Amino acid sequence: MPQGETVYEHYSIPAFDQCNFPTFNVGDDIKSNKYLVSKGDILLSKLNPMTKRLWYPAVLTDNAVCSTEFMIYKTSESHRGYVYALLNSNRFMDYIASIATGSTNSRQRCKPKDTLDFEFVYDENKANEFSEIVNPMLDSMVCTTVNNNKLQILRDTLLPMLMNGETVLI
Repeated sequence: MPQGETVYEHYSIPAFDQCNFPTFNVGDDIKSNKYLVSKGDILLSKLNPMTKRLWYPAVLTDNAVCSTEFMIYKTSESHRGYVYALLNSNRFMDYIASIATGSTNSRQRCKPKDTLDFEFVYDENKANEFSEIVNPMLDSMVCTTVNNNKLQILRDTLLPMLMNGETVLI
């Protein structure tokens, strides 16, 4: 569990649902266990698989963590786009919904190891070719998300000042 005054890049279900962007929290404010997230990881919620929560995280810092409600798929750079597309497919999402356990739709979860039983066609060369095309697109999407978040912070900082008649120099 993160502790102390270190700031963590925190990938959580609420952050995903709100704006698909991590929050930045001091370790003492994080109250539950977390998994470390590395550059190249892909996150998929194991909670309520009927609601797709698939995250291609930016991993902006060395202190990235995620909720234990996420399954972390480790990928190589050369296959990241391929793995993301596979996890994002309707066939895979239907599969994990079919293997979820739990008594109600609000409490269902997938077991990470069970997702590894998903069968799919794999060709190393095709996976490399696909990822060469898709990785830059996914990276561009992440860059856009980061820039949108920066603009939102700037807007939320400057707008109240402007509304109060303050002069703002940028």
